[in-house]
Amino acid sequence: YGVFELVKHARSDQESIFNFFLNEESVERALDVVEICFKVIQVFIEGNWSYKHNTERKIEPEDAVSELNERFKEHGVGYQFESGEIIRVDSEFLHAEAVKPTLAILRDKDFAGANEEFLKAHEHYRHGRYKECLVDGLKAFEST
Repeated sequence: YGVFELVKHARSDQESIFNFFLNEESVERALDVVEICFKVIQVFIEGNWSYKHNTERKIEPEDAVSELNERFKEHGVGYQFESGEIIRVDSEFLHAEAVKPTLAILRDKDFAGANEEFLKAHEHYRHGRYKECLVDGLKAFEST
């Protein structure tokens, strides 16, 4: 967002994220914070043997993602954290039958470029940038 700090005079990174999230009025920006936090969980914590075995955690990384998705669903938020991204879920059926299988296929290293384009398209979709969504979605389709 072009800022050096999320909030002024925070005593820790945790406090900065916590206060930003609680005071943020934009749902999109709040979801961005959730997405970044869960990317950190998946990238740095889930794969870090030393961290996992030398710290006390209240919940395993995989369980944290599951709990987040359950809470999103429980409160009708319409989003899900999947493949390292916050994904908009407009229709449970469409998500289960089209989006999830697509993400599973695109995780294959042979589809890395298409996966990146598809996730960019979804990011545009999430933010209401439909022209850009179509462009990147078609690029992903062409890449496959």
